[in-house]
Amino acid sequence: MDKYMIAAVFGPTLILMGLSLIVLLIRGQEAIDALKDEKWSGHMQGFVCTIIGFAVIHTYNIWVWNMGILVTLFGWVMLIKGIWIMFAPKGFSICWLSNKPVIFISGLVSIAWGIALTFFAHG
Repeated sequence: MDKYMIAAVFGPTLILMGLSLIVLLIRGQEAIDALKDEKWSGHMQGFVCTIIGFAVIHTYNIWVWNMGILVTLFGWVMLIKGIWIMFAPKGFSICWLSNKPVIFISGLVSIAWGIALTFFAHG
């Protein structure tokens, strides 16, 4: 798997994830509370993020200032997020799910990062 394939897979995924975060905010506090109450799914999310992070880092971990750095950073962000969720799920929930502006900004950043990765893969 090369950097273009990683970008082609995770670019659209990040766009959809960002859109889902914004929809989550539109649905209201009860949707956010439902996510907070799901302890097991949070741990599973951490596990999946860690696997994705390790896979991307193992496949492409090149620190050169071009569009490929978005792929490298994606891998490291996923790894750090996954470890954080697995070892401190309450801290992640308090920091992220309890703060609506952070959810909104995370959604926008995910959409922008996804667009950049998709453009990099296909442009």
